[in-house]
Amino acid sequence: MGDINPNSFIKPTVVVDTAIGVLLRQIVLPSLVWRMDASEFQYAFDDTVTIRVDGVAIARDRQLRDYNTPLELDTIAQTSVAVQLTTDISSAVPLPDEQLLLDIQNFGREILVPQVKSVALRTESHLAQLIETAPYQNTVTISDDNIYQAFVVAQTYLNKNNVPQEDRTLVVGPNVYAALVSNEQFTNAAMAGDSMALRNGNIGLLGGMPVHLSNVIDANSAYLFHQTAFVTANIAPLVPAGVPFGASQNGEGVALRWMRDYSSTYRKDRSILNTYWGGAYVPDNVILVDDYGNPILDSNGDLQTTSQFIRAVQLTYTGSLSGLDGS
Repeated sequence: MGDINPNSFIKPTVVVDTAIGVLLRQIVLPSLVWRMDASEFQYAFDDTVTIRVDGVAIARDRQLRDYNTPLELDTIAQTSVAVQLTTDISSAVPLPDEQLLLDIQNFGREILVPQVKSVALRTESHLAQLIETAPYQNTVTISDDNIYQAFVVAQTYLNKNNVPQEDRTLVVGPNVYAALVSNEQFTNAAMAGDSMALRNGNIGLLGGMPVHLSNVIDANSAYLFHQTAFVTANIAPLVPAGVPFGASQNGEGVALRWMRDYSSTYRKDRSILNTYWGGAYVPDNVILVDDYGNPILDSNGDLQTTSQFIRAVQLTYTGSLSGLDGS
């Protein structure tokens, strides 16, 4: 990041663009999930937008030349997910006249970057909490003897639930990362992929999908999910007309508003950075079937369905490295 001289005439948008550049290097998770646009929340009741999840249907068999059996009609039930903006994440720092004149040498490095880091970590923490508390239908335990195989099993769960192969991602905590990079099968698979390692937390490929290290999730956890398993909204508020210096900017799923004003009463500036956030996990309507794949009907002959969170799999590591403590 280039230095920002507080004595230069700098446009607010330049400052915010610089902040976003810092933010993108600090966080991993937001770029991996389904993101909603700010325009979708304009005039939304209770700051909530309801998104539709495609419904499910079945096909039935009928004997050829059977003219006496009536055609059976089945309804398609769509699932809806409510995404509400719930949190205003902000960092506000006072800048007294004395500090601006005598103490602060570089505003960007000493003030803006720490603010951006704090908002970045807080934003990602909310998403990590959403991921960790979702009601997973399928879970897998990772031991030292089945490290690579455990991820194959997790992939198999997604395959059986017809989750698309594209846009799948594996996110691992630090101890799971340590177990993975110590595993010969994984390192061979990663070396067979491309050279994206360590970019944006990407540590390699596993079964053709990117593997990302995240320090925000539990150290002994990993999550395999499709991009649409989680939906988030991260919106930059508008800059008020009464603020003399400020800007809002969106880029790569990151949205920030930065404002700077002055209080003549207390003779100090304020540097304020904030964003609005909300998120949800995405369940699916699943048709219940018997051991032969035939749909199960209720007493009225209607399909039996249930809501399940099947677009992601939770993995928990219990091996020899699970007790590593970074403190």
